[in-house]
Amino acid sequence: MRYVTEARRRADELARRTERLWRDIEAARDTVVPLGAPPLDRADLHHAWTALLAWRDEAEGRERAALESQEARIAETGRQARALWTSVVAQLTEHDVAVPDRPAALGESVSAAVAQAQAWLDRVKENRAAARELRERVEKEEERARVAKELAQCLRADAFERWLCTEALDLLVTAASETLRELSDGQYELALGARNEIEVIDHAEAGMRRNARTLSGGETFQAALALALALSDQVTGLSATAARSLDSLFLDEGFGSLDPATLDTVATTLERLAAGRDRMVGVVTHVPALADRIPVRFEVSRDAKGSHLSRTTA
Repeated sequence: MRYVTEARRRADELARRTERLWRDIEAARDTVVPLGAPPLDRADLHHAWTALLAWRDEAEGRERAALESQEARIAETGRQARALWTSVVAQLTEHDVAVPDRPAALGESVSAAVAQAQAWLDRVKENRAAARELRERVEKEEERARVAKELAQCLRADAFERWLCTEALDLLVTAASETLRELSDGQYELALGARNEIEVIDHAEAGMRRNARTLSGGETFQAALALALALSDQVTGLSATAARSLDSLFLDEGFGSLDPATLDTVATTLERLAAGRDRMVGVVTHVPALADRIPVRFEVSRDAKGSHLSRTTA
């Protein structure tokens, strides 16, 4: 009987201990349930403890690996941050921006540098505008200086007269060129050469330029007549009052030395000139072939009583 009682006492004690152990294991599991602890098998206390410990070891291994991976990422991030900071410092130094002692003050330093750079930019724009104005003034003054220098050279005693003559001759040739183009049916024009020699432009020869001395007799007469008409116009323009004019022009060119073809060219030129201009052109000649082609003639004859003038129309 005593043994039975002892056995029951021991059984009750073991049951209480077992119950305490279950409470202990459940309390331990409750603390790690958020970490994913597995459920307990109430059928076997030993198996439950063994399973929980096994899960602990596995969880510890996973967390350690995750921690090592996280530490590696933190180390890499730190390395990148240091490299980026080194690059930022180099760029700031290159652009003369003050490098702050701590990265947190970088924004303030950059803002101050931006404000200073903007102020410099505004100053540069103002300076460029001022430089542009000065450049324009310099260009104007240089142009004035160039004109003054050329004028001074032209006004020298040994050059002023030459310059005036060159300008007058150029105007004369330009005006005569228009008349010659009309008289020659557009074949010839006059131009002033490098040494102030009068040249002729022959459009029948693809605009070839040659000395006016190479013209034939009739062509020379046309060129001389064009120059004479232009000269008369210039003399009128140079007169003291605009009322003065040269309404008449007399030609005495020694027509007796001209061959028939040249004489015909001269007569045709005079006829065309008389038809297209208001100025009267008089011709002094002893050549009947030329005189017969002039519509109004004043013939001079002599006899024993003296010289006589008679008007004849064609």
